[in-house]
Amino acid sequence: MVCSFFLYRRMKKQVIVDVAKSIGIVLVVLGHALPEGYIHQLIYSFHMPLFFFLSGYFFSSTYFKEKVLFLKKRLKRLYLPFLLFSACFLLLHNLFLKWHFYAADQVDYSLSETLHAFLLTATRMSVTEPLLAVYWFLKDLLIASCLVLFLLAFVRSLWKNKWGEWGVLLLLLCLSLLVDKWGPAIGVYSHTLLAAAYYLFGYRYKKMQISFYHGGSSLLLSTFILCLWVYCCGEPFSNGMLGLSPTMLPLYFLASLVGIYTLLGWSALLSRSSLAACFCYVGQRTLWVFTLHLLAFKLVSFGILLLYQLPLTRLSEGPILHVIGITFWWAYLVAGVCLPLFVLFLFRSIGLNRIGR
Repeated sequence: MVCSFFLYRRMKKQVIVDVAKSIGIVLVVLGHALPEGYIHQLIYSFHMPLFFFLSGYFFSSTYFKEKVLFLKKRLKRLYLPFLLFSACFLLLHNLFLKWHFYAADQVDYSLSETLHAFLLTATRMSVTEPLLAVYWFLKDLLIASCLVLFLLAFVRSLWKNKWGEWGVLLLLLCLSLLVDKWGPAIGVYSHTLLAAAYYLFGYRYKKMQISFYHGGSSLLLSTFILCLWVYCCGEPFSNGMLGLSPTMLPLYFLASLVGIYTLLGWSALLSRSSLAACFCYVGQRTLWVFTLHLLAFKLVSFGILLLYQLPLTRLSEGPILHVIGITFWWAYLVAGVCLPLFVLFLFRSIGLNRIGR
């Protein structure tokens, strides 16, 4: 009876997390489909921190004794898809350039240039393809999760209480404020350390056993606070975690925590609805939407250019087209979510659906 109860709670939390991931990935696509403005700033204030937080939420203390197992899982779920999809897009680079998917500053790759780009991808996880620009997230998540593992393992060897973990979180936040002065010289950036902070906060959130839902009034209040916060100081949030100034980073971090808290509350409500199964389906396949949505955008842009009889060279504009003042964000949103899932459905027969799982 007791085991069944805890299993039920665990399954319920997994459903809420899957719903949150599905909303998060829809917000990623919508953030790329919308022109800059208030809604864009609201989305960018928390949508990527949400994924670092959720990944940290499922970090297990058992990995302190099984570091090799943890590294193997991280490499399988993050590095392997990064490498495979990057290789596929590299092989298609010249074709994408011919189809005007890339801007004029891109050039045809010779065989040696392709191999060099692949070497950078394999050894440094460099993002060389514009249609995979979002892959900075996979690199940051891999580094952040490994950094948290080894920092916490070291701290736990000195202090057994929770304050050591909070001290590591504070250290990561402080370093993210200072790293822009010296970090780029050694390949370290503030957004990577900030990602580690979100990852660690997700782990601590689980250990504190805080519920995802605190009641309707609390949820409405947090929603109002987030909307007001972004309205008052949201313009510097337009690039999300990337390019934050040291002065705005603390404001962004706090705003993103409010956003995560709010989205988890709404996810808990939606997990009880009849749409929960649909949300879970998308939430369990976020990697494919994340990887292919910018490519799916090109198909929408192609249709718009044909509709308005515009030159196909404008396909290089991106990620979306603005035609005579009209933005087809809804078309980009539907295509960005549905087409990658359709591709995954087609690829099931050859096993590619297991990548990153």
